[in-house]
Amino acid sequence: MKKKLIAIFAIILTIAAFYGIDTLIAHSYSLQIVEIDPQPSYADGKTPVNITVQLKKGDAPVVGHILYMLPKKGNVKIARLKTDADGLAHFVYYPYLASDFIEVGDVPIQVMDESNSVLVSVPATLDFTVELKRPVTTTTDDSQITIEDIFGE
Repeated sequence: MKKKLIAIFAIILTIAAFYGIDTLIAHSYSLQIVEIDPQPSYADGKTPVNITVQLKKGDAPVVGHILYMLPKKGNVKIARLKTDADGLAHFVYYPYLASDFIEVGDVPIQVMDESNSVLVSVPATLDFTVELKRPVTTTTDDSQITIEDIFGE
């Protein structure tokens, strides 16, 4: 019984050491927003928002790391991108479609560096929000669409 407890404690201590090492590595990297264009954006479901993120280690840009973008609402054209020579990754975010049931508001987004961990996954992260506003309404009202409009009869 005593040998089992020592083995379990050794395994837990090893995993904790691996996690600690990767946490120290993650803290040596920094992510920052370079540009969000346009800002504020429209919640129309089709207007793209260009988001540029930079990864640095100290003051030097980091080349070749994989960054992953995860928005709470909406979609990303390509969620995983490799940083270029300047440490930049250019994401394209498509906001959700606002309606009477889905309120317009800021969208929290998280970007993670998937390449900085060595032993376990402890990514460097950046949390930010994209400000959205209600899209300009069109002249067609959904309540005035008829069956002829849909089926063409």
